[in-house]
Amino acid sequence: MEQNMEQVPAVKKTSSAAIVSLVTGIFSWVVLFFHDAVNVALIPALIIAPISALIAVIFGIRGRHQVRDGGGAVTGKVMANVGMILGWVYLIIGIILLALVILGLTTLIGSLGNLGI
Repeated sequence: MEQNMEQVPAVKKTSSAAIVSLVTGIFSWVVLFFHDAVNVALIPALIIAPISALIAVIFGIRGRHQVRDGGGAVTGKVMANVGMILGWVYLIIGIILLALVILGLTTLIGSLGNLGI
């Protein structure tokens, strides 16, 4: 007896970490630039957005590992990469801006001290 066994294509699963990375990467930029539209004040937005960017980087790395170790059964490498890139760019720009603010404040305080104020 011959059985007709058709090969059923394996169902590919999208990495949940890659999805989280993409969503939090986009969310960090949306909260920063459109904080009024999402009803978040500026100060909480400046706290929430970097945390979201850091989560995007962490989950992007985890998502890439899931795709790599999935043996072709797990997809989402592009989502993980995009989320990770959004997170890294946000964090790098944030660190540079923070350094510039600190430099500006120290310069201001130093010049005020020289004036005798």
